[in-house]
Amino acid sequence: MKFFKHIIFSFLFLSGCGEKMPPGFAGSGTLETTEVTLSSLTSGKILTLSKEEGDRVKKDELLATIDVEKIRLQRDQMNASFSELDANKISADAAVSQAKDNLENIRLKYNRMKELVEKGSTTQQQFDDISTQLRLAESQLTAAQSQISMIES
Repeated sequence: MKFFKHIIFSFLFLSGCGEKMPPGFAGSGTLETTEVTLSSLTSGKILTLSKEEGDRVKKDELLATIDVEKIRLQRDQMNASFSELDANKISADAAVSQAKDNLENIRLKYNRMKELVEKGSTTQQQFDDISTQLRLAESQLTAAQSQISMIES
């Protein structure tokens, strides 16, 4: 009988622990810690420590100073690279403009030579030369435009 009473008591005790808690409820109590893991947003050599192990700290209090010279140099190098890209873009834009002007000039000469060769007023060799210059000017424009595409990507 004593055994039966223990089973009923245990059943009632455990069934009382099964109450539903509100959604998001995780528990309550007091937490104490003696160890905290710290990390920084950036890596580097620690130059100074303003606290010792066991010292109390407050929220947002400076605990250490990190040497950021390497990061600063990397930033400067990236800025220099961006400046170089800007200069290359300006140069490529100028090359495209120059190639367009050259192509326009060669097209005018080509059209004049075409009329002259049809009338027999110029040699076929001169027309072939201007035809080659026209293809070359078109290729130069395409190459200059592809430089801009490479710089922008």
